[in-house]
Amino acid sequence: MDCSSGPAGLEGGQSALVRSAERRLLQLCTSFDPDGEGADDANTVLALALKQQTEAQASLQKRQQRCEEQREAHVDRCTARDVLRAMLPASAREADLLCAHCATSMIFCVVEAAKQAREACAPSDLALVENDLRCLAQQIVEGQHMDGATRHCVDGCQECRHLAAGEERLRSLNRTKGQVTCEQRQSEQQLCFLQSAMTCLQSDHTSRDVECCVCFAR
Repeated sequence: MDCSSGPAGLEGGQSALVRSAERRLLQLCTSFDPDGEGADDANTVLALALKQQTEAQASLQKRQQRCEEQREAHVDRCTARDVLRAMLPASAREADLLCAHCATSMIFCVVEAAKQAREACAPSDLALVENDLRCLAQQIVEGQHMDGATRHCVDGCQECRHLAAGEERLRSLNRTKGQVTCEQRQSEQQLCFLQSAMTCLQSDHTSRDVECCVCFAR
């Protein structure tokens, strides 16, 4: 490959890619060991690479699951906040605190109680729900322990900021999910290649000692 033309930055980047690709290809040689893994032969090198790629794939799957959980939780919290604000407009701030910090199970309980009070046309019951909402919000502000709740920071609270971002936060989560999906797809392709290479290597009954031009020249 001729990397002599073009800007210096592009030339350096291409050269680095070429060197990296060469190193990875030579790792399948019986003698070359650029990462110092102490592998005795190509089979061992390939087994190590397959193990590392399998672990990377499992890590990406966990990240993908985490992204989906964060997205679903954000949608649920925003929906609950809008419902509580509509039914209890005088307690909009308390609704924000509840939906930003409490566990979704507790949020759903408050929302369901408010809906039932509204549908039953029972102002007294709705007032009791609003009082409970304010008590929960006060506990959040004071930092009292509640199961599944996150701590509220007076200055720059991340949970409150994410809830207030609304659609912008949702778009950010969608972009992150897309990036992880792309990485996962590439990882699956790499894993399939390594598995195929291992199958071919194990099914080859001929001599597996291979000498490349780099080793031969030494």
